[in-house]
Amino acid sequence: MILDLATVQFVHFRHNYSSGLVVGGIYGSNTKKASTKAYQTILGVTAYGIFGADSKAAVKTLREGSRGHDVRIMQGMLYCRGVASRGVDGIYSTGTYSAVKRFQESKGLAVDGIAGKDTMYVLYN
Repeated sequence: MILDLATVQFVHFRHNYSSGLVVGGIYGSNTKKASTKAYQTILGVTAYGIFGADSKAAVKTLREGSRGHDVRIMQGMLYCRGVASRGVDGIYSTGTYSAVKRFQESKGLAVDGIAGKDTMYVLYN
């Protein structure tokens, strides 16, 4: 289970989503761009690092019980945005559900713990 930002950055760097990323444990625009590119690759849209209408339209809703790299990337973004989900393991468990709800509440979104199009759009922008 990934627990720190430097490890999240290294995973993105290793998979060539780097976008100028330096593995240093500090969240900045390059970490955001690398995370966005990684997620866009999973969505099957052009991975250019900006989460726009094409990316939003391709979002597949994630909820408790979801598993996979898309969940792992979302957990990493939640961590980067200051909302810990008890690790970055690719499993949408109760910890991730609670983190999504806290993020939604902090951004004025509908609070349901489900990571749909609106939640993902705000998370990646």
